[in-house]
Amino acid sequence: MSNFLTISQVISKLREHYSFSSDRKLAKHLGVAESSLNTWKTRNHWNDTNLQAIFAMCVDIDIDALIRGHEYIAKNHDEERDIDISVYKELLTERDKKIQKLMKENALLRREVNRLAAEKQGYAGYSNPENKAAEP
Repeated sequence: MSNFLTISQVISKLREHYSFSSDRKLAKHLGVAESSLNTWKTRNHWNDTNLQAIFAMCVDIDIDALIRGHEYIAKNHDEERDIDISVYKELLTERDKKIQKLMKENALLRREVNRLAAEKQGYAGYSNPENKAAEP
């Protein structure tokens, strides 16, 4: 026995969740034709494109909970927020590491520029004594 709902049951759960009185209203929400919903139910099949339509238009639903027939299919926003915060913290940590690395590289490059500038000034003020001896 499968742990997943049939497509007809999934469509019914979506209608219930959004309080739609008809498949027509659900189809409009999903951005598909009502005949598509009927075809899905009749064939008990949908393809990846159909699933993408549901995922795209039902962002407030935990799709796994939906297809497994759980009573509550709304996403837990606190859990989602916690995940987002941890991802952002990780991104900020990586960004800070990159900034520190770039600052060190920048300091090294500045020292090299200053060394080259001083070297250039030294050559500009330098006169070759051998050249002076050769001059009349």
